[in-house]
Amino acid sequence: MTKWLVFVILFVVFSPFHAFTQDSLKFDFKNSYGTTASFAPNSHHIFIGESEGRSITTSGFEFTHRIFEKFGVKFDYVANIEPYYRESDPTASQMVETFNGKVYFSYTANPGIRTIVNPNGFGGYDCSSLPPLCLSIYYTPGPSEITYGFATTPLGVRAVMLPHHRIQPTFAANTGYVITERAIPIDGAAFVNYQLSLGPGIQVFTSKNTSLRGEYLFRHISNGGSSIDPGIDQGVFRITFSYHR
Repeated sequence: MTKWLVFVILFVVFSPFHAFTQDSLKFDFKNSYGTTASFAPNSHHIFIGESEGRSITTSGFEFTHRIFEKFGVKFDYVANIEPYYRESDPTASQMVETFNGKVYFSYTANPGIRTIVNPNGFGGYDCSSLPPLCLSIYYTPGPSEITYGFATTPLGVRAVMLPHHRIQPTFAANTGYVITERAIPIDGAAFVNYQLSLGPGIQVFTSKNTSLRGEYLFRHISNGGSSIDPGIDQGVFRITFSYHR
């Protein structure tokens, strides 16, 4: 009886450990190929960007290649290409500048003109039109305008924690550029902009060779000061389905 009791105890204690060690051999691969989509519902001044109210949706493909692995952390090279890039910009159908209740400037556009600030009432001050005074600026919102383009981030790295486990925390940083059919985020800016994104995520293996990863990223888009450059700061939700080999 004692022998069987010892056997049962050892089985209960070491079976999970055996399963863990077996499981730990499955989920560390050299390359992956994935489809990815991202959505940023809004934009506002987070660090650098000044443009408000931008909504951006993308979809495309991702490739990763293991660079090295040390101390339980794997580092992957990451490249993305997003042939679908859609930006929605807010517009103002009217802009009015006032001082002490008097209108000094009024501009009306039909259907609207893209603005840096989200046009919904008070939009700030203009200190250049009536020095040394500053005029109050008020916007009347117009219809959103859509711009399409193409984005790619050929330079990227992702740290993968617990790379031998089914659930893997990650942290990625990517940089590249966006090419659009017209200047973004406003007229007079640039058709080609740089973009930088970074942030954490969770990767879950749904089978031995496939995974689903969700990330929340900070993304900055700007032209580096080559022209008018209000820039865009956003929080981005990104989801990626990958095949690993």
